[in-house]
Amino acid sequence: MTKQSKAESMRRVGENLWLRHGRYYARLKKSDKDIWKSLKTSDRNIADARLLSFKTKRRDPMQMAAQKATFSVT
Repeated sequence: MTKQSKAESMRRVGENLWLRHGRYYARLKKSDKDIWKSLKTSDRNIADARLLSFKTKRRDPMQMAAQKATFSVT
């Protein structure tokens, strides 16, 4: 019997959202590395909210600063 990778034993249900045995997981890539996190819920709406929170916390600080920057022309 062969050992399956985590992604092969899970079912993708949305962007960065995976389902395994009734539980939702987040999968993000950073610097060509997969980051998996259990969202600790079986409810899709809660999983979506926790995924958004997780994605926000994992953002690159420079990218976040660029998004917050405002420019004005005088």
